Amino acid sequence: EPKSLGPFGTALLRGYSSRISDGLPRADGDLGRLFASAGVGADDAVIAISRFPVPAFDSSTTDAGRTRRPPGAAAWLPALPFALLTPIAESRRRTYVRRFLARRPVSGWLLVPKQPDELLGDVAWMDDELARTHDATRRFESAEWTLIRYDEHRRAPAVRAREERAR
Repeated sequence: EPKSLGPFGTALLRGYSSRISDGLPRADGDLGRLFASAGVGADDAVIAISRFPVPAFDSSTTDAGRTRRPPGAAAWLPALPFALLTPIAESRRRTYVRRFLARRPVSGWLLVPKQPDELLGDVAWMDDELARTHDATRRFESAEWTLIRYDEHRRAPAVRAREERAR
């Protein structure tokens, strides 16, 4: 049944298209509006605490139109999708994330569903690991999601200064 495949089931029902991005699940409705309000762009790294990768979303890239951003264009955490960490013991998850962030320190968005996924279990450990290397600099919420921008510690003060000047 397509519903059991999550957003990928809906994409399968849309049928064939010669453009691969047309077959990707779409971040429409609540999630699409959340990305738009946060100003998430085509080059932004977004990881979801989910069984599935972040659906594709439209982002304005030029005055001429919109470009569909494929999910996972840039990974800032070692979990694409996040469910790949599920079978690993928490201590190993922490080590894996810690090493990844030490070797590839970048900033990005974390998309967290408001309704926890029982398959993924408790993911509070991720907050602890991110606090070691990143600052949560922006937060946006919708009815179903929380979207948090995490900037590296060394970059976060510059981000805050820029935002202050913009106000």
